[in-house]
Amino acid sequence: METTMTSIMAIFDEALSLTDHYTYADEAFQIQKALHASLSPPQSQNHPSSSSSSQTIFCEICTEEKPPSNMLDCRHSFCAACVSKHVEYKLRDNVIAISCPAPGCASAIQPHALRPHLAAEVVERWEEAVAESAIHASQRVRCPHAGCEEVMVNEGGDEVAECECPWCHRLFCARCGVTWHQGVNLSSAMYVERTGTMHTGTLAKNSVKCLFV
Repeated sequence: METTMTSIMAIFDEALSLTDHYTYADEAFQIQKALHASLSPPQSQNHPSSSSSSQTIFCEICTEEKPPSNMLDCRHSFCAACVSKHVEYKLRDNVIAISCPAPGCASAIQPHALRPHLAAEVVERWEEAVAESAIHASQRVRCPHAGCEEVMVNEGGDEVAECECPWCHRLFCARCGVTWHQGVNLSSAMYVERTGTMHTGTLAKNSVKCLFV
């Protein structure tokens, strides 16, 4: 009888040991599963995510959430409308080299960056002004004829006198900057420029003459 009781107790102990083993294994599996879930990237969901918020910026001028302008190479954030207004105001003040609206920031704004946001004629005038500013003053020649006034580059230096404007095809004196005045001294030619009529009076003896005609 005692032997039988011993056998029953041994079987009970073995069963209890197996139960503890599987309980521990199950707990270990649950812990492993939770750890794996915490390390895995989050699954995409159908509701809006934070990526949608990255498509807008906080404009430092109008203080509103707007799409980014992508016009600046610096870290400042401004919307396209505010940058466009900033450029328009600068151009009205005859400022050609326009930088970021942020105080103290020297990041330049290029005309091509504003092409989708400004009127075509505004961008064209801006680009012409930038190109003109790159020409040295000694080489810059402007057509004197009313309605034209295009800017050209005098690559011939002082050797150029009679010049034909490539835009209006009218002659002018590149040396004096007035309409062509062959046979007429500079004082008389400048009088014609101011009044639109030829001066017929006697010219002063000390009047300045063009060196080329």
